[in-house]
Amino acid sequence: MKRFLMVALALSLSQQTTRAAEISVIENETPDHPALILIKGPFLKDEGRKDVGTFVGLVAARKKPAVVFLDGPGGAAWTGLQIGRLIRRYGCLTAVADNVQCTSACALAWLGGKERYMGTNARIGFHAASVTDNSDASASAAANAVIGAYLHEVGVTDFNAIIYLTKADPQSITWLNLSDAMRYRISVKAFSPSQGRWSWTRSALGLPSRRHVDSIEAMSESKPKFP
Repeated sequence: MKRFLMVALALSLSQQTTRAAEISVIENETPDHPALILIKGPFLKDEGRKDVGTFVGLVAARKKPAVVFLDGPGGAAWTGLQIGRLIRRYGCLTAVADNVQCTSACALAWLGGKERYMGTNARIGFHAASVTDNSDASASAAANAVIGAYLHEVGVTDFNAIIYLTKADPQSITWLNLSDAMRYRISVKAFSPSQGRWSWTRSALGLPSRRHVDSIEAMSESKPKFP
């Protein structure tokens, strides 16, 4: 029991703020596309059960798997892990849009996506778990073992990939990019609202409307159906 409590304490990432995460549906599902759920803000330690309950209520009500966009500085890793598991269980896609930052616990939740997307200028950052009340090395090691097990659950099974995502100390960040994702065999796809399949997200994300077709590639692109 003592070890469990130590691990629970350790699964808290270093950035602390007072404004809790907002979890909401910002675009309802239609016959053409799924619902868009936005998770914005940090996962606070005392709000974890509430955040998980809110997310379950929103995602379980969908007829088709939702797309979950994330935007946040981290917070309680336990919450990020639980939401990431729910994302995976319900078959949701995850995305971080251009010029949006998603780090620590937010990034762990993003990894739960059945398919993961990131904008060209998205900033998705990872680091090791930290111990919030002391420097107990065994608690920190146990916490990072929990994160390693979670990474395996969500399909990040390459040993070098797990090291890559957890190598930075809690005061540092490893920033993921598409080339490193390919190098470490972390399944990630590029997101752009210019693509036909994502054009419906523009208004929900507060992006300007497209004036014209952006490229020949976009012009010839077939628009796949969402499940």
